[in-house]
Amino acid sequence: MSPVERFEAEYLRRLAKQLESDLLELHAREADLQEENAELADARRELGDKAAALARQVQDLELEVKSASGAEQLHRDLEAKYADLHASHTDLEAKLAVIADERQVLGDQAASLKKRIRELERELESARGKCSNAEQLFQEALAATPEPPPTDPRLGEALRELDELHARHRDLKTKHDRLQARHTRSRSRFDELAAIIKKLERTPPTERQDHQGKVERMRARLEEAGRVAAEKKVDHTWRLFSLPTKDEVPGFDLVNNWGATPEKLRPLFALMEVVSTIRGSARIFALISRGAGFQPNAHDNSEWEVAATRQIYKAGRDHYHPLSYGDAAAEYGSGGLFRALAPVFLWTAVHEMKGDAPLLTAPPEVMHVPRVAAFGAVVYLQRLLTKFRVDDHGDIKAGWISPHLLESDHRGAPTYNRLRNRFFAEAAKMGLNLDDTRSIPRHLRAESWPGAAAVYKSLTGTRGVRSTRATFSQLELAAELRGYLEDGD
Repeated sequence: MSPVERFEAEYLRRLAKQLESDLLELHAREADLQEENAELADARRELGDKAAALARQVQDLELEVKSASGAEQLHRDLEAKYADLHASHTDLEAKLAVIADERQVLGDQAASLKKRIRELERELESARGKCSNAEQLFQEALAATPEPPPTDPRLGEALRELDELHARHRDLKTKHDRLQARHTRSRSRFDELAAIIKKLERTPPTERQDHQGKVERMRARLEEAGRVAAEKKVDHTWRLFSLPTKDEVPGFDLVNNWGATPEKLRPLFALMEVVSTIRGSARIFALISRGAGFQPNAHDNSEWEVAATRQIYKAGRDHYHPLSYGDAAAEYGSGGLFRALAPVFLWTAVHEMKGDAPLLTAPPEVMHVPRVAAFGAVVYLQRLLTKFRVDDHGDIKAGWISPHLLESDHRGAPTYNRLRNRFFAEAAKMGLNLDDTRSIPRHLRAESWPGAAAVYKSLTGTRGVRSTRATFSQLELAAELRGYLEDGD
């Protein structure tokens, strides 16, 4: 290494050492300054205390000046103290200037915070507006809901079961009264027959044989009239009020995978599947009818149910075709084999047939006629399958209670899940295998729907229901004589 290089190296080493020493000194000075700042803050507080004490002393001294004979000496002392106080005040002003700078920084930060607070207040006001709109929409939806959801799902379930028990009790009472009346009529008829028998016993044999011949000829004429009517497919009251038989659904399996479905109702459910072309729907209709106890005369006019039918009629009377018995339907509640709500039932097929819908002029009691109830159920299922997303059979049950439950916003809600779970539980309890694809496809389809008018005529053999209650009462009496509710009214 040359002398010059050694000199430069030595110079740089000393310079680095000097810089390091200066840096350490600066750090030490910085620490001293921080300590001095702390001391100054303490001194500022002390000076403040001293200033306050001096002010009090000045007041005391002024009093002493006024009262003491050595006022001049006191004045000189005061001047000296004032000079000291002035010096302290100067120092204090310097420190206050530093505090003012710090206050300016804090003021800038406070202004920034106030600006952020105003922005948050605007966001909060916007959120309040959205909440107000959401609350209004909720109240409107709640007002339009036929059946307001209970605050507690268990309470709603308990109320529903209680209403079902009340309805069942009323049905049993009606059945008891009807059977009692039937017993009275039977007893009266028995007495009449006993009187006729006694009279016949006193009748000569020749007259008795002549009477028997007349009876046989009358029976033959009635059987011939019935055969001709069947061949010509005459539209008469008996077909409307009679339950279908297996002869109306030839080849349909009425034995397998029906569970506890009453045998006398199986041909009706089968006929509903055949005329609607919705394959697999017969067992689904049977499972839904189980909720009414398979009773055509089931009727729920509880306060809860009537409130729902009132709301439905009020909401729909300005949008759908008028009902001849609208006010009666609003006060009727629900009933029939499928527990249909009265106004909804009477408006069946109005979307498709408009003013020609067959039940617009019918009274609500017509829902207790099994074939007519079947028409309402078939049309309702067809609309569920074509207008809403139905993923499986459980969705049919949810949509049967309220189609709105099949909308995306309500899927997965507690009511939706509860209805589905109950449906599958009822199927298992009833002994109906929903996985039997031979009788029930995994997805029901209504792609070959023949039309509501054709379905009504195929189910009932009529084109409409007469519009007066008197006519309906006559038909109801005819049905009772026919005996289609002998074991299930």
